[in-house]
Amino acid sequence: MPMAVATATDNKKDLTPVDSLELQLTSVFKIAGTITGGSDTFVSKYFGEYFVALAGTDNMPAFARLMSLSAYKDDNLKWFKDNDSKLTALSNWIANTKREF
Repeated sequence: MPMAVATATDNKKDLTPVDSLELQLTSVFKIAGTITGGSDTFVSKYFGEYFVALAGTDNMPAFARLMSLSAYKDDNLKWFKDNDSKLTALSNWIANTKREF
């Protein structure tokens, strides 16, 4: 996991903190199945598969903005205002994506 985070922003310049967070989260989420054991355990099925699926969507920018809302409130609220459809898409994905265990 540390290697996934470290290489997520490798050779990328002029990233905002939220852009960096998005790349790091996407990288970690893509390997979530292996981090959680990759078996039929509760953690693997309920969390691992869910976050692997999320990383494969176009919803990561909105997700990263939600995760960093308290740290970068003004910037993120402006982004949400300018990108309302992306927040709606994330909300719809969350509502329609089953989490099974």
